[in-house]
Amino acid sequence: MSRFRMLTSTLGLLGMLALAQSAFAAESVYGPFEDMGKIESASLEGAASKLESILGGFEDFELLGRSPFSGPDLTQEDESKRDGRGGLLILLTDRSLTEALVSVHPKYMLGALLRLGFYERADGGLQLTMLQPETHVRVICNDLEDEALYKELATAAALSAAKLRRAANLAFQLPAVRKHIGPLREPERLREAKKDMFMMVGPLTYFRKESQFPLLHSEALEDDPAAQLSRLADEAAAQLAGFEATEKDMSYRWSQDPEADMRWRQVARVEAPGQAILLGVTRPRTEALAAQIVGLKRRSNDDRSPGLDHLCAFPIEVLLYVDGDHVEIRSAREMFRMDYFFWDAGKGAFMKYAKMPAMLDRSLKRALLGK
Repeated sequence: MSRFRMLTSTLGLLGMLALAQSAFAAESVYGPFEDMGKIESASLEGAASKLESILGGFEDFELLGRSPFSGPDLTQEDESKRDGRGGLLILLTDRSLTEALVSVHPKYMLGALLRLGFYERADGGLQLTMLQPETHVRVICNDLEDEALYKELATAAALSAAKLRRAANLAFQLPAVRKHIGPLREPERLREAKKDMFMMVGPLTYFRKESQFPLLHSEALEDDPAAQLSRLADEAAAQLAGFEATEKDMSYRWSQDPEADMRWRQVARVEAPGQAILLGVTRPRTEALAAQIVGLKRRSNDDRSPGLDHLCAFPIEVLLYVDGDHVEIRSAREMFRMDYFFWDAGKGAFMKYAKMPAMLDRSLKRALLGK
């Protein structure tokens, strides 16, 4: 399907939903997450079920499943510092967005995994947030030289965001407002991919600089790309299932059950046959530490787990895709993920956990490839 037909079809759908105008409204700043509002519910599972029933009624959405999110309690040895809170992710794709991304290049499949997250509030009830699709696509695709094409993909992502807002409104009567959270950046900064904050390690891009989204494995393209990609993805899944953490990795920080908390798991798999496969992987202690780090300077007696609002930074994407005459496997360098998703943690938190990103890089590569 041509890009024109895809975008025309999407616009027609959103016209029926009366969302087109809001989707095209320009943002002054972009954050990696979007706050969607408070829900008067005490049940993560119940709220997720209600939203999933609405999402299932949208033709383009495909639900991939749920992933529980581990809060900072997991890494708090002192029981008095725990508050019992956690979160839950709904993972899904939007067919129109996926097709638009892959039609430009298989590597842009990286932007196909959508995430909606519920987390328990300190004052009761739940908060709903999402990975902001337009922000994510603007960062992923900022190596595109064609400005018109870049804007087309950003628009396709904005339309996905509008549909997600509409679904949330139908499920919970939430206002279809836009409130970006996390490190906020101006649109031109996202486009330029320039380092824009003190201590950032390199530019804000996946594909303009090799070190930000490094190559983990490469092999010559075979006669059946779909079978080859599927084989590599299956091999990675098998490696993940058999992963055992090293003693150094396990002992880096305290956790309640080191063996279980250090186990990587695959929580999503998205396929564009013969072009790309996107995996979503995560593990409990990594989630818990990330939430703890980004919440350190905001933590108080009233809210001991403020970093839960960044849960949609997970899962970690692993991309397998056809690039010319090769198939490549890549995943973002963890220091880049810290810069992108968690920079608002502040300099002190970055310094306190300076060893964590490189340790994660080594652990994930070994978990995926066995080496």
